[in-house]
Amino acid sequence: MQYAFIDGTRRKAFKQGRGVCPLCEKPVIAHCGEIYVSHWKHQGRCDPWSEPETEWHLGWKEEFPEEWREIVLKNNETGEKHIANIKTSEGVVIEFQNSSIQSSEICAREEFYQNMIWVVNAEKFKNNFSMTSIVKSKLRLFRESIEQQNKVIEEEAKKELEEIKKWLKSTEYDYLSLKSYNKRIQEEFAEYLEYLSQPDAIVETIITKLMQLNSSTYLSYKLQGLLEESQKFFGESFLTINTSIQSLQEYFSYLQSRKQYLISLPDFDFLSNYKVIEFTQIEKTEKNNLENIKVIEINTKFTLFPFFHEITDQTLHYSSIYNSKKYECLLDIQPELEKIDNEIKRVEQEIKEQNNQYYFLCSSVRKFVEEFLENKIYDIENNFNKSTTELNKKEQELNQNRCEFEESEKEIRRKLKQDLKEIQVGINDKKYFIMQKYKGSYFYTWKHERPTWKSAHKTVYFDFGNGELFERIKDGLFRKVLKKDFLKKYNI
Repeated sequence: MQYAFIDGTRRKAFKQGRGVCPLCEKPVIAHCGEIYVSHWKHQGRCDPWSEPETEWHLGWKEEFPEEWREIVLKNNETGEKHIANIKTSEGVVIEFQNSSIQSSEICAREEFYQNMIWVVNAEKFKNNFSMTSIVKSKLRLFRESIEQQNKVIEEEAKKELEEIKKWLKSTEYDYLSLKSYNKRIQEEFAEYLEYLSQPDAIVETIITKLMQLNSSTYLSYKLQGLLEESQKFFGESFLTINTSIQSLQEYFSYLQSRKQYLISLPDFDFLSNYKVIEFTQIEKTEKNNLENIKVIEINTKFTLFPFFHEITDQTLHYSSIYNSKKYECLLDIQPELEKIDNEIKRVEQEIKEQNNQYYFLCSSVRKFVEEFLENKIYDIENNFNKSTTELNKKEQELNQNRCEFEESEKEIRRKLKQDLKEIQVGINDKKYFIMQKYKGSYFYTWKHERPTWKSAHKTVYFDFGNGELFERIKDGLFRKVLKKDFLKKYNI
């Protein structure tokens, strides 16, 4: 202990000093030296709560008035007495604890002193604490909250901008689509004007298709409708004429070929208009006119009296005579030539009539094609005028939407700037509030827990040295207190 009574007066230990213990009133002897702190010592311990005096104890006691140091307190009911390290003028007992202590003793002291606090020398185990500044933690959370708020505001602004951009882009797309459509109509209009300026090629192609003369003839896909309509009105007529003309032309060719063949036959010198002919080359029509056919024996052919066989129906069926080399068949070609000439005239007249009908149909097709193209041009022109009117409206709408977009964009960015500014305005005040409210407060955890001090119900200050104490507010929470502030609070 630091004080003992000498002749009723409290005195510090001095060399070769002797005094009386203020607690048990037994003799104490001064121990003074360069190694140990000067103190009074019993031959035994009179107070079981006392611990060896250290420089740390002495340093703390020296911070308080002498009359507050080592105060003997007594429980009048039980007679129990103990020496308090410090008892302030306000009646607060301060116990300085350097060594380890059991939970039961902590509870006993708190029960005895009642109004007390603990100051524990924690320099030896301060590294056993893992501490986090609540101010830094709160400021970090606050900063993250502000960043999140800023992010939310910026995201909302970005989303609004994207929406109006999408709206403007939609208008631009409609405008460009309509403009492209308008351009296609212009091109189609020019193309149909080109068709109308040279209908002959189109008419020829249509007629070729209708006549089915050349199915590979190219026709623009835009004129497929014209071909389909033409086929509805003229297709059957052209097919009929084409079939008829082909048949007549084939028949005409046959007549001419037959006529040429008959004329080219060898003449028979003794009978005018008779030609030598193979029996198989006699047409059926000639066979029906037996008077035009004769058979001569070849060995009498160059005599004065050639021998002829008359042809009868029965002879016609006797083919051996015609196959024999002893006979020649003679045909009077004049009647057949007359028939062929008459038939050629008739066929020529029919071909002429069919050609006239063909030209009439061609003229009808030409008129139909021109009307079709004119109607198409008229429809396209109307569509173009409507499209142009719509395009002009859409262009005005687009320009207006662009102006509205620019205004909306400015307003969104202005509001974003204002919202961010408003958040920024309160930041410093909020930071100051956090720093003031949680100043010196720390979250802590034990690396290797010392559970003894969990039993303390009174205020505990852990002295970490360097003029800093940490007040245990509750488990897991410290508040840093500077030693000078601690002394100012209790050393009144």
